[in-house]
Amino acid sequence: SQTSNLKPQIPNPKSTPASKIIFTVKPVPADYIGYKIEIMTTDKELSLDDNRLNEIAQESSDINIDPAGAKVAYLIGAFQFWGETESYLNKVIKRFPNAKIVDIYKGKRVN
Repeated sequence: SQTSNLKPQIPNPKSTPASKIIFTVKPVPADYIGYKIEIMTTDKELSLDDNRLNEIAQESSDINIDPAGAKVAYLIGAFQFWGETESYLNKVIKRFPNAKIVDIYKGKRVN
Protein backbone atom coordinates (compact mmCIF):
# COMPACT_ATOMS: atom_id res chain seq x y z
CA SER A 1 0.00 0.00 0.00
CA GLN A 2 1.28 3.41 -0.95
CA THR A 3 0.94 6.29 1.52
CA SER A 4 0.31 9.76 0.21
CA ASN A 5 2.74 12.58 0.92
CA LEU A 6 0.00 15.15 0.47
CA LYS A 7 -0.57 17.28 3.52
CA PRO A 8 -4.06 18.60 4.23
CA GLN A 9 -4.55 22.06 2.81
CA ILE A 10 -4.99 24.63 5.56
CA PRO A 11 -5.89 28.08 4.28
CA ASN A 12 -3.37 30.75 5.09
CA PRO A 13 -5.24 33.28 7.26
CA LYS A 14 -3.27 36.14 5.70
CA SER A 15 -4.36 35.24 2.17
CA THR A 16 -7.97 34.35 2.98
CA PRO A 17 -10.29 37.27 2.23
CA ALA A 18 -12.21 38.55 5.24
CA SER A 19 -15.50 36.72 5.30
CA LYS A 20 -18.73 38.64 5.38
CA ILE A 21 -20.21 38.85 8.84
CA ILE A 22 -23.86 37.89 9.24
CA PHE A 23 -25.83 40.87 10.53
CA THR A 24 -29.33 42.32 10.65
CA VAL A 25 -30.46 45.86 9.89
CA LYS A 26 -33.84 46.78 11.33
CA PRO A 27 -35.64 49.78 12.86
CA VAL A 28 -35.25 50.57 16.55
CA PRO A 29 -37.96 48.57 18.35
CA ALA A 30 -40.97 50.77 19.21
CA ASP A 31 -40.76 49.84 22.91
CA TYR A 32 -36.99 50.48 23.27
CA ILE A 33 -35.92 52.87 26.04
CA GLY A 34 -32.21 53.49 26.59
CA TYR A 35 -29.05 54.57 24.82
CA LYS A 36 -27.52 53.51 21.52
CA ILE A 37 -24.38 54.50 19.65
CA GLU A 38 -24.89 56.29 16.33
CA ILE A 39 -22.04 54.97 14.19
CA MET A 40 -22.71 56.95 11.03
CA THR A 41 -25.33 58.75 8.99
CA THR A 42 -25.78 58.47 5.24
CA ASP A 43 -27.87 60.35 2.68
CA LYS A 44 -29.84 57.22 1.82
CA GLU A 45 -30.23 53.69 3.13
CA LEU A 46 -27.19 51.52 2.40
CA SER A 47 -27.62 48.35 0.38
CA LEU A 48 -26.93 45.20 2.42
CA ASP A 49 -23.79 44.45 0.42
CA ASP A 50 -22.29 47.90 1.17
CA ASN A 51 -18.90 47.39 2.83
CA ARG A 52 -19.69 50.06 5.44
CA LEU A 53 -22.36 47.76 6.91
CA ASN A 54 -19.78 44.98 7.13
CA GLU A 55 -17.50 47.40 9.01
CA ILE A 56 -20.27 48.21 11.49
CA ALA A 57 -21.07 44.50 11.84
CA GLN A 58 -17.54 43.92 13.12
CA GLU A 59 -18.64 45.88 16.20
CA SER A 60 -22.21 44.57 16.42
CA SER A 61 -24.20 42.17 14.25
CA ASP A 62 -27.44 43.80 15.43
CA ILE A 63 -27.67 47.12 13.56
CA ASN A 64 -30.58 49.52 13.91
CA ILE A 65 -31.55 51.99 11.23
CA ASP A 66 -33.17 55.26 12.24
CA PRO A 67 -34.33 58.23 10.19
CA ALA A 68 -32.33 61.27 11.39
CA GLY A 69 -33.93 64.22 9.62
CA ALA A 70 -32.85 64.12 5.97
CA LYS A 71 -30.27 61.44 6.76
CA VAL A 72 -30.37 57.78 7.74
CA ALA A 73 -28.57 56.87 10.97
CA TYR A 74 -27.00 53.51 11.79
CA LEU A 75 -27.10 52.63 15.49
CA ILE A 76 -25.65 49.80 17.55
CA GLY A 77 -25.78 48.68 21.16
CA ALA A 78 -28.50 48.61 23.80
CA PHE A 79 -27.55 50.36 27.00
CA GLN A 80 -29.55 51.36 30.05
CA PHE A 81 -26.84 53.43 31.75
CA TRP A 82 -24.85 56.43 30.54
CA GLY A 83 -21.54 55.15 31.96
CA GLU A 84 -21.59 51.84 30.08
CA THR A 85 -22.66 53.64 26.89
CA GLU A 86 -19.78 56.10 27.21
CA SER A 87 -17.20 53.36 27.73
CA TYR A 88 -18.49 51.53 24.65
CA LEU A 89 -18.37 54.78 22.66
CA ASN A 90 -14.72 55.23 23.68
CA LYS A 91 -14.02 51.78 22.22
CA VAL A 92 -15.75 52.32 18.85
CA ILE A 93 -14.74 55.95 18.30
CA LYS A 94 -11.25 54.81 17.25
CA ARG A 95 -12.78 53.08 14.24
CA PHE A 96 -15.76 55.42 13.74
CA PRO A 97 -14.61 58.96 14.65
CA ASN A 98 -18.12 60.46 14.14
CA ALA A 99 -19.81 58.03 16.53
CA LYS A 100 -21.98 59.55 19.25
CA ILE A 101 -24.49 58.56 21.93
CA VAL A 102 -28.20 58.89 21.20
CA ASP A 103 -30.98 58.71 23.75
CA ILE A 104 -34.02 56.69 22.67
CA TYR A 105 -37.41 56.75 24.35
CA LYS A 106 -40.08 54.31 23.13
CA GLY A 107 -38.25 53.80 19.84
CA LYS A 108 -37.83 57.51 19.11
CA ARG A 109 -34.69 59.60 19.35
CA VAL A 110 -34.79 62.14 22.18
CA ASN A 111 -31.58 64.05 21.34
